Amino acid sequence: MAFITEYASKEDIEKYHLDELQKKYHLHNALFDWTHNEEKDVFLMLSRNGRGDESNVTSFLLYWKGEILFYTFSIFFEREAGTLIWKMHTFGDSKPEYKSEEDRQKWEAIHADLREALRSYGLAGSLIPDNEGFNNARFVNF
Repeated sequence: MAFITEYASKEDIEKYHLDELQKKYHLHNALFDWTHNEEKDVFLMLSRNGRGDESNVTSFLLYWKGEILFYTFSIFFEREAGTLIWKMHTFGDSKPEYKSEEDRQKWEAIHADLREALRSYGLAGSLIPDNEGFNNARFVNF
């Protein structure tokens, strides 16, 4: 099953306690616009958009099989190529150090799902479903 970008149903709002998540994490997503994959038990929701000089900075909440993770990206456009560039903000210059092979595989799986969800989310989730011609994605710092 693929990721789907839509407005969460009343049943999903209750199942995942989206009202509580919105209050707890101060999400700027009153309409519960999300990108989800029910089979994988993963969803992505907009947390907040930047303003002014940081208008291209966007943060998301990623629910991954019961875990809550936050990611912040700078989004750039290559109009001629129809590409959205998602540059993940990193802290420091080092790659994460994994305690085990299992940890490394888990983070690779999380980031693979994150990339897939971002491709589905596109330019602005359900608000701009055709993505205004941006049909490609490139990921930086993943």
